[in-house]
Amino acid sequence: MNCFCCNVKRETRGKIYATLIIAMITVLSVLFGVLLFELPWAEAPPILSKVRDYDGDGNISSMDKALHVLNMYPVVDGHNDFPFNVRKLFQNQLSKVNFSSNLSEVEPWASYSESHTDIPRLRQGHVGGVFWVAYTPCETQGKDSVIQTFEQIELIHRLVEEYSNDLILVTNAGELGNAKKQGKIASLIGVEGGHSISSSPAILRTLYRLGARYMTLTHQCNTPWADSSLVDNKENPMSSSNQNGLSDFGQELIDEMNRIGMMVDLSHVSEAAMITALNRSVAPVIFSHSGAKAICDHHRNVADDILLMLKENGGIIMINFYPKFVNCNNSRNATLKDVADHIDHVRNLIGAEHVGLGTDYDGVPSTTEGLEDVSKFPDLFVELVDRGWSLKELSKLSFRNIHRVMRRVELVRDQLASKNSTRTMETVLSNAVVKEKNLTVEIETSGSLRNLIDKVAETKAPESTTNGNMASSRSPTTIPSLIMSDFTGKLEEDSVIPEELNESESESTAAGITTEAIDYLAVDQLDEAKQ
Repeated sequence: MNCFCCNVKRETRGKIYATLIIAMITVLSVLFGVLLFELPWAEAPPILSKVRDYDGDGNISSMDKALHVLNMYPVVDGHNDFPFNVRKLFQNQLSKVNFSSNLSEVEPWASYSESHTDIPRLRQGHVGGVFWVAYTPCETQGKDSVIQTFEQIELIHRLVEEYSNDLILVTNAGELGNAKKQGKIASLIGVEGGHSISSSPAILRTLYRLGARYMTLTHQCNTPWADSSLVDNKENPMSSSNQNGLSDFGQELIDEMNRIGMMVDLSHVSEAAMITALNRSVAPVIFSHSGAKAICDHHRNVADDILLMLKENGGIIMINFYPKFVNCNNSRNATLKDVADHIDHVRNLIGAEHVGLGTDYDGVPSTTEGLEDVSKFPDLFVELVDRGWSLKELSKLSFRNIHRVMRRVELVRDQLASKNSTRTMETVLSNAVVKEKNLTVEIETSGSLRNLIDKVAETKAPESTTNGNMASSRSPTTIPSLIMSDFTGKLEEDSVIPEELNESESESTAAGITTEAIDYLAVDQLDEAKQ
């Protein structure tokens, strides 16, 4: 009898010990997950913990769904001209601007039709990142465009420093993700117009070192090496300055941008230049603020055949909100629904992985109804929810697509550097070549420097090509295959590459360059494994 009681007590003690051990393991596991992995319920709205939980739930409003995805993946706007407005209104005297106030209630901003941006409205619109544009007008080409571009970049740096509680300078994909975690608005720099570099690869590299992460190849004027979209203007076409849209020098600049890790922006360029650049670039390209030509047939928008090329390239088109590019029907005003039509068209044609938002706020004299300023993004997302967009797709539109493109541009840069396959671009254009393009390039304050450059070009560079451009100072380069195995070291911290994800092969039509295309959908799966 005593032995039986002992056995019962021993079994009971064992169950108690086992229960305590299991409970301790459970508590430790939860604490470990919260501290190390930042479990989604720590930051997500209280209704549901994950984006995918919202899809198909009829009890949650469209606005709740939109706000949920924007809380997790805030908008990254590909193009905002606020810095140029500071130049126009205050000659870059930032001390005269209170960016922390609602400028729609402050003069002269309140009466200024091109004012759409300030910190309160950025917060209201759930904006998590902005490409602030360093822009200088075409009239500065060959004069002081470089100086003005430097001044605009310096202004952006001062803006970020002055409002550091809300803004943070970002120069890579990792920093973009960190800004989101910190709850700050990522401030990136884009340069609008190839005239900003005065046909100098050295200036291009200097802009990169100052933080610029994309350059639009042209604005509304040709450069000596690239054609503007005005060449395709049906009513009053501008004369083309370059065969195939990009000269040999322009194509070599694409190589150089790939090498240093600067995104190639094809907004504003001619269709011929788009095609040549897409064939040439081994890194994804962007259209920082353009629309779909199938929806609005404007020369600033992008045709379907080029969008299909963009898909193969792995790039992104960021949809412009300017009414003239959004709606070509002059009998009515452009509306938010028109913008949604552009976004829908890109998604249906090439997938939600290749579309983003590049508003052109603060750079246009009028706005689309329903999208009057940077506070209105949630309303656009409500419209897309109602059209059947999944919240996963919306997260790509707002944040993940441009983040992915930046990451891949950096991977291409790092791989080219690791393979030592390319050299710094040293080609220059002489005064004679630029004048042959009928473009003014006289530099009033530094003519002696231009004369020196001309002498270097005459002694160092090969004979000019048939279209008047100095040929490349380096021989045709074979860029090594951009295969998934080369990315393993870069991505192993995020996830493990499945064996079945193999690269797809295709040969580029770019002159002198061969490459194997990255399997972008495979990398998407890697991104999703992390997120």
